[in-house]
Amino acid sequence: MIETLNKFMKDSQDPALIETFEKAPFSKRLALKPAKADLVQKAKEVMSKSSLLKNLKGAKKGMLESAFYLAWDCLDEGHEIISNIAELDASYLHCVMHRVEGDMPNASYWYRRSSACDLHDELANLVANVIPSSAVFSDPVEYGKMENKMGSEYKKVRQYEFALYVKEIVK
Repeated sequence: MIETLNKFMKDSQDPALIETFEKAPFSKRLALKPAKADLVQKAKEVMSKSSLLKNLKGAKKGMLESAFYLAWDCLDEGHEIISNIAELDASYLHCVMHRVEGDMPNASYWYRRSSACDLHDELANLVANVIPSSAVFSDPVEYGKMENKMGSEYKKVRQYEFALYVKEIVK
């Protein structure tokens, strides 16, 4: 799975996706409040380089913008966009946002709303690939409870979760 996602990112030839994957902070336990101005500016600067984003329309464009903001630690900005999109895959990212925020009850709600989304099984496979000794979990909310115990693996999982989500948007 990791090799497939690495290939997807490389083959995208989208400088914004690659820069985000390689350099975004992907921090944990962000507050749902406006991000620091420099992070918002960086997210906007990176998004302006995205040929993929320029070619998307409607909900898919909003979902990708929201994913970029989340990767660059602009939780409130990403949440504002994703909150207005009713698609299953948007509900999954909404779950991830509340998981990153540490709001597990709200993450559970959005997880249930996105229950038919293909990404649910993918997250467990992803974590098992990045952290072979990880505990088994059945949903992203359970995974969220594990995040506090993670060190450097956390960022790696978030990086690949970003790639997985983008891949789902463009399929």
